[in-house]
Amino acid sequence: GDFYTDGIRDDVQYYRDLYNVSQVEVLKGPNAMIFGRGGSGGVINRAIKQADGNTIKSLNIQAGSDSFYRAQADFGQAINDNTAYRLNALFENADSFRDGVSSELRGIAPSFAFGIGDNSRMVLSAEYFTDNRTVDRGIPSYLGKPLTTQRDTFFGDADTSNASTDVASFDALYEYDFDGAVLRNHFRIADYDKFYQNVYPGAVNTDGTQVSISAYNNDTDRQNIFNQTDFIFDIEQKNVTHRMLIGMELGRQDTQNYRQTGYFGTPISTITSEMVSVDNPHSTLPIYYRQSATDADDSGISKIAALYVQDQMHIGENWQLIAGLRYDYFNMDFTNKRTDLRIDQTDNTVSPRFGLIYEATPELNLYASYSSAFVPRAGDQLTSLTLSNANLDPEQFINTEIGMKWQLSQGIFTTL
Repeated sequence: GDFYTDGIRDDVQYYRDLYNVSQVEVLKGPNAMIFGRGGSGGVINRAIKQADGNTIKSLNIQAGSDSFYRAQADFGQAINDNTAYRLNALFENADSFRDGVSSELRGIAPSFAFGIGDNSRMVLSAEYFTDNRTVDRGIPSYLGKPLTTQRDTFFGDADTSNASTDVASFDALYEYDFDGAVLRNHFRIADYDKFYQNVYPGAVNTDGTQVSISAYNNDTDRQNIFNQTDFIFDIEQKNVTHRMLIGMELGRQDTQNYRQTGYFGTPISTITSEMVSVDNPHSTLPIYYRQSATDADDSGISKIAALYVQDQMHIGENWQLIAGLRYDYFNMDFTNKRTDLRIDQTDNTVSPRFGLIYEATPELNLYASYSSAFVPRAGDQLTSLTLSNANLDPEQFINTEIGMKWQLSQGIFTTL
């Protein structure tokens, strides 16, 4: 829930490869002023490679043990004075030292830029990424430490423990420069299709001879549509410079979630686990998947509207003051398909952000900050809304911090 792509939410649980990433930004602490809900401990933002007119010709091929091979390509150049393209592509295949474990990744990401060097610029980008891998839950514990076994032993059933993810996205970024002031609009639509199934180990019996094997699968589909509009401009005063940010975010997330439990033996069995020998820890009975009394079958539509403003002030030569405020409207229309229960719930939250920096010397900076964030009652993955928590307030997270950053010398940097 705290993953972002170019500042826009990318919040399904899946493996993210770096073939199409120019840099990864890790921000610590609550960041709701900039990123909205979530971000209680921090966020990870991936900056995607874009067409920019530079000539790039890169092909990277790797090979290794356990049938590992990977090919990664990055090509781009200007088509004419105002137009450029860039294409990133990936293919990776790997087995493992673990019995029956393998993975395969494929990705392609084209990007086109228009108006390079002009006051206005448009960048259109798309990506299709797929990841298929064996789900390996590892070695179970026994008497407080890992069970003694061969390190390549797979517990459960590698053939039917698999995860597949398909992600398709499209981005349109428009920027206009008003002689220093910048108007930026970023539109992103993303479709996620994820299936996860695993036959996995549980507890080992008291004498360490048998282990319990259980199974379940989960299917998640989500469609995200977001649009962010930012206006950034400077205000010059006598000894104070203001860098102003005024923005708006609109979004919609449509989520479908379906979980099934594995039953061992027959299609009408009520047995949800099987005890097998730790010397041969593989399920022997047929496994049939159907919903248990507590398995999820739900859908939810969330609608987001936010307004935010921030002033970053440079006061004289030594002081910086950052003050920002964000208002979020978050509406969740949640339906439990098993019970036909529908909950329509709205959160209205205000998230402040303040920071003060004093540059005592070019090498020594002192700072203080205050920030907050919230998680709605629907939870991180928008699937946790119930009659019980619908009456609660959203979870709120507040972070206050004071510190010092000091560059003792060219090679030594310390923080306190």
